[in-house]
Amino acid sequence: MYVLTATPMQLEITELYDLLRLCELPEGWNDRENFETYFDVQQDLPELLDEIAGSDSKTVEVLLPGLSSKWNVEPYEGMLTLRTWAGMIQAFVRKHDDVADRVEEAIDETGLSLSERRRLKRVLGVGRLGARDWEDRFSQLSGESLRFLLELGSQTTPVQSRVFRNTRETLRKFAETGRLDQRVPRREIEVREVELGDAEPLYDRVETYISDVYNRSKQLLEGKEQTAVGFVMTTYRQRLTSSLHAIEQSLQRRRENLKSELRDVSGISDSDLRTGALADREEVLDREYDVSVDEIGATGDAGERIRQYELSELEDFIAQLYDVPEDPKLEQLVQDLQTLSGLARDTVIIFTQYTDTLDAIKNKVCLSHPAVGTYSGRGGEIYEEDTGEWRGTSKERVKREFTDPNGDLSVLICTDSASEGLNLQTCDAMINYDLPWNPMRVEQRIGRIDRIGQVNDDVLIWNYVYADTVEEDIYDRLRERINLFEQAVGPLRPILEGLEGDVERVAMGESDQDSEDIANTAESRAAEAAELSRRVGLAEDGKETTEAEIIESSKLDGWTTAHPDIELVGYPDRRFEPMVTPDVVKRLFTQSQVLRDQGWRFEMLDRQLTDDEDAPYKKLYRMSVPDDANPPVPTDPPEDTVQAMYTDDDEVLISFDPKVLEWYPSVVIPLPQQELFEYLLDVLRQNQRGEDIGELVRFDGWLSESGIEIEVNESGQSDPLVSMYASSESKQRLSLDVSVLNEKMATETIQRWLTPFE
Repeated sequence: MYVLTATPMQLEITELYDLLRLCELPEGWNDRENFETYFDVQQDLPELLDEIAGSDSKTVEVLLPGLSSKWNVEPYEGMLTLRTWAGMIQAFVRKHDDVADRVEEAIDETGLSLSERRRLKRVLGVGRLGARDWEDRFSQLSGESLRFLLELGSQTTPVQSRVFRNTRETLRKFAETGRLDQRVPRREIEVREVELGDAEPLYDRVETYISDVYNRSKQLLEGKEQTAVGFVMTTYRQRLTSSLHAIEQSLQRRRENLKSELRDVSGISDSDLRTGALADREEVLDREYDVSVDEIGATGDAGERIRQYELSELEDFIAQLYDVPEDPKLEQLVQDLQTLSGLARDTVIIFTQYTDTLDAIKNKVCLSHPAVGTYSGRGGEIYEEDTGEWRGTSKERVKREFTDPNGDLSVLICTDSASEGLNLQTCDAMINYDLPWNPMRVEQRIGRIDRIGQVNDDVLIWNYVYADTVEEDIYDRLRERINLFEQAVGPLRPILEGLEGDVERVAMGESDQDSEDIANTAESRAAEAAELSRRVGLAEDGKETTEAEIIESSKLDGWTTAHPDIELVGYPDRRFEPMVTPDVVKRLFTQSQVLRDQGWRFEMLDRQLTDDEDAPYKKLYRMSVPDDANPPVPTDPPEDTVQAMYTDDDEVLISFDPKVLEWYPSVVIPLPQQELFEYLLDVLRQNQRGEDIGELVRFDGWLSESGIEIEVNESGQSDPLVSMYASSESKQRLSLDVSVLNEKMATETIQRWLTPFE
């Protein structure tokens, strides 16, 4: 079994330990404290030995006081630390005969004295005497032997045996050697510093309004209400960096709400106002409380004073709001689209955070580039040049028209709701009309076009910022210090996710830091991340040139050849397949005579839906639904989706391959955890030909303060850690090759799964 994750390395060894525990750590390693001790020694000991004069010729016993002093521990604690580290190396070596043989040969080739080689073999448990009295022998080892153990220790870790890295650089090298036939693009990042020009006085006045109301609310309000008004002003400060149109629309709505009635925050949880990125908090307020940022206010005398003060501030410059000059970013955008067209980069995606900004962009761009559409939380829109109007449509159609080489769209304007799950390898360039305070959101946008299989060797990414603003200064310093956005983030991810709070505090005047301080902190944390990768043996030196060197460096041979640490797991002559796979589910339903007898039909689609040869139309099925059935499927899909275009009233378009959703989001996927799967499975259960198949139930397991809890879930509405279906019959089968565990076995299996995490 392989556990795949797109999560990069974090900044703490303990987080790596939590990931590797899923892979059943070897003896001696399944202890958090020992795990951390091992890598602490691997990191600190080389430097400490270098600092002690003549350390190579001194014994561990002689070196111990100096080492312990530098570790700020007593000598006996220092010896315990060293023995824990050496014992973990020994345990690995002794577990594998072939490793022990190689280590013994390596010791003989060191050039150490005969007595020193014997002591080293005893410590590692190789040779005819094994590890008898190894602790005493360890005390007499030389510093030179400690260096040998350090080198050996870099290879004898579960990281080496359990982590295989497919980094961008690894894939790029494979492409260069001809092993990979798809492009691995490089990024060309440019920053467009847009001068505010005539709009600068308004920008400065809005910034002053935000700062004054923010500070006044801190003086007059307390608790949740202070947090709420502070959140409103912070959101407006970020909207100001997006576009003049966005802040104009926001403040006009705010003025109307201040003059009529604001919504109090008594029913909103404090954590929903404080926790998470600004955009995420906005979404939570809208979804969970049906309240917009523009409506939030405070109550009581203090709240009334804040309301009147804020309203008077807005009234002071409201005339300027109604006479907003055209956003200079818009003129820059039109020029850039023309420039990109001259570079034969005609397929362009434009990102913004806010729908207000999106509206300003679309109404400007359509005048010169009518083949334009939008993709946002509101759905999709396509500009109709004949009528000069925007028409609402499905996101599925927008994506299809944009990605199809013969589609109707060449420019796509998106909000961040499109930055996940939208793969645009055919897109030629990206323009970030605004830069969120959280750089990871920009990285997610870039990830939509910077993908394996890109049609271009280089992806063009142009970022807009207003010149001489806090955001421009901070992003400029980060680009200089940590090459922000220049390459896939990798280990920088936890660093970038922590930057939003720093940028927010500086922008709101809540921090003594400046852009230089933020860049210094980010650079320091980036160095920590690089050092962590080096410590655990995952750093890449970039020197590999041959295919064999690339494979060895990235541990890609682990996909075909088991590391000694895990080669004994399972049965070498028997391969275990997953009990339920998409193909098994497909056969279960499409080949079921029981479903046929009930009137269900599954017809493979036999026509190509687009001109793009990669479109997976052969994986689509028309499912005919009996008259008396009421499956949980969409009943009124948008008319321009494949779900509507290629089905009749009694049909549903389905697929058993989740990748189909990337092309056709309207298609239904009847796989486990999906409602349609549960429905069809229930039809099978109820209509087996008179056989007593027993009750099919779902068991859920989770951890509580009292330990592992396992219960039958009759409603299917809980959110457990693990779930498993079971039957009251001992030999129940879903199909010829898929059996279902009985209830006792299901309970035991869940118990076994959760035990390591108690």
